[in-house]
Amino acid sequence: MKAYRILPGRPGEMIDLPNELHALQREVDGYIETVSFPGWCVICNEEGKLKGMDYNFYLEIGGRMEAIFGPVLIVGTDGEEFTDVTDAILDELGAVTWR
Repeated sequence: MKAYRILPGRPGEMIDLPNELHALQREVDGYIETVSFPGWCVICNEEGKLKGMDYNFYLEIGGRMEAIFGPVLIVGTDGEEFTDVTDAILDELGAVTWR
């Protein structure tokens, strides 16, 4: 699966990884948490802040700014399934508030 990985303090990059829970957990260094948007989602470590992971960015979710900690993956979605991130999804990220 193609995903866009964002590591704290570094520019994002495209990666290929198996579409399997273990591979996603390895990328975010722990249990995954998802923040869903139409057609795509953010996958992060559900305990990133509690584990003292580095701050990554703020994301506007439902009108609130939420701090995201640790490694992040951006992937496409089809229903409840993860899919390849597409150029259209990456273009849409410009409309999301990142800080």
